[in-house]
Amino acid sequence: MATAKLDKESQYYKAKLNLSLGENSVELCHGNWSSCAKAGGVSSTTPPPSACTSCKNDWWARVLSAAKTTTYYAVVYHDHKGAPIPGTARWQWLDNDETIWVKCGNACCQVKS
Repeated sequence: MATAKLDKESQYYKAKLNLSLGENSVELCHGNWSSCAKAGGVSSTTPPPSACTSCKNDWWARVLSAAKTTTYYAVVYHDHKGAPIPGTARWQWLDNDETIWVKCGNACCQVKS
């Protein structure tokens, strides 16, 4: 879905979004946790922890770090009612936090860490 490249190591981003020095992959899955976990080779039936009350629980993100570690996250799906979404990924800079936004179908998906 997207590549997040860090040019220097950041313990903050490693802890928050599993990002490490080099090219990290962000991938999405649409479906219930069991089907997404199975497709990703995960045997756990317990979804990743999330304080996300606005997540629909049918979109999930997997971050594969350049250091070869994998972390799963819940995703907030933002429907744009037919407006075209550019095929891009970007950081969302908030006053108190950063998250990742990626295109998912005709919507935006916000990775919740």
